[in-house]
Amino acid sequence: MADRYDVLRPNHILPSIASMPRRWKDAFHVGPDENIEDYFTVVGNAGITIAEHCGATLTQLTLLSNAIRTTCYPAPEPLDDAVKAAAQNLGTGPWPASVREFLNNFGMVTNELAAEIGRVKTNDWKKAASSGGRSLTVMEISQGASRVAAERLRAVELLVRELV
Repeated sequence: MADRYDVLRPNHILPSIASMPRRWKDAFHVGPDENIEDYFTVVGNAGITIAEHCGATLTQLTLLSNAIRTTCYPAPEPLDDAVKAAAQNLGTGPWPASVREFLNNFGMVTNELAAEIGRVKTNDWKKAASSGGRSLTVMEISQGASRVAAERLRAVELLVRELV
């Protein structure tokens, strides 16, 4: 699955992840007579809700952040098969109760993810661990995190426009 995220390098991945809390917060802005919470669990034309996108984003980014950390260990163990799926932006997760809860949790998750990426040493970007019958490098896992955050953000932006 080659896409634009597969060419991202560390000097682009970290700023991308660091900008996500602001960008996601902006995605939830609606008119003064609207409340985004009223649309949080409304199913859009694609059959998915904002809450589903938010839950999947939190779950996938947490999984990928942990995978980055453990793949950098001196002797990385195999990763859960879900890491491969998460790096491709596939999967779901429990819905947060509200946009506010999502944004609070998202800020913590992206801060931890950015910290993990920031701790990766130059020689560790090519370190790999197996997941789902495939070897994933720290670089690929980090690129996957950028993919998840950006593609889910775009989906939420489109869904908000559709619903509001």
